[in-house]
Amino acid sequence: MAESKSKLEFINQRLIELETELQEASEMLETAKGNYQDIVEGVALGTLSKKDLKVVDLEMKRLQENVYEASKQIAIVKQFKRKAAVEELPIIRQIKKAKFEGVQKEFDKQAEAVRKKRDEFLIEMSKLAAIKSKVGEINAEAKAALEGVDGITELSHNINMGHVIAPINQESEGVGISENIQRQAASGVLPSWLRK
Repeated sequence: MAESKSKLEFINQRLIELETELQEASEMLETAKGNYQDIVEGVALGTLSKKDLKVVDLEMKRLQENVYEASKQIAIVKQFKRKAAVEELPIIRQIKKAKFEGVQKEFDKQAEAVRKKRDEFLIEMSKLAAIKSKVGEINAEAKAALEGVDGITELSHNINMGHVIAPINQESEGVGISENIQRQAASGVLPSWLRK
């Protein structure tokens, strides 16, 4: 691949050189054309000789040939460039595919790490149920102790889950994550409570 790449680099460098030559020759030719009328007038008035006009004619022809040759060479180099690029295209595709596959593998690895953390999160979340069930035991004990006592209607308590499950409160206070927050994080935008 290095050989093809250096070939393309050489072609691109040569193309830049030729385009510079063409631009310079074209500018010189335009300048010469602008001065040509002054020289013709000088010959007509006798301030310049026909020899001067002949020199300018030869210079203009040389510049025109330079413009023509540079244009012709540019066309040839562009054909070679197209051919070299076509030859290198499978290699470029192969390199792109290998790089993409590397990035995909890295992404998949991170996604798997996120899934494991999600599973750990859900396991930790399920521990809340075990803790919450202790309230049921406390309520049952209190009810059993007061069984048969008139006038006491309710002693049971419930766990306040509002600060745990979002979006009951603000999402930053809960431990759950909405789909919107997940999508934003996957796009690289973290919630405001994490941007410190």
